[in-house]
Amino acid sequence: MKTTWNIIKSETGKKGSKGGAHLLNMNGNLTKNQQMIADPFNNYFLTIADTIIDNNRKDKIGQSNNNNNPVSYMLQIFKHPFPNIKFNYTSTNEIEKNY
Repeated sequence: MKTTWNIIKSETGKKGSKGGAHLLNMNGNLTKNQQMIADPFNNYFLTIADTIIDNNRKDKIGQSNNNNNPVSYMLQIFKHPFPNIKFNYTSTNEIEKNY
């Protein structure tokens, strides 16, 4: 999970801060209303995945990808989905024989 958030931060160019949001400037008005503070954060987290995907598509179409960018690197390396893994059936005797 930590790696996922590090990739999201890297893609959005945002650095985290440890302070909570007690007062928020919304369109020039400061508010302490927790619901009004929570709504923009909720909207951000609802749309961030689509924003990142759209940005990566734009990078892939017209711009050069940065090799230091983990998402771009993964898109370059894994161009096709992985094939399904098929396991052969085995018996209890076969397992016991190998251990």
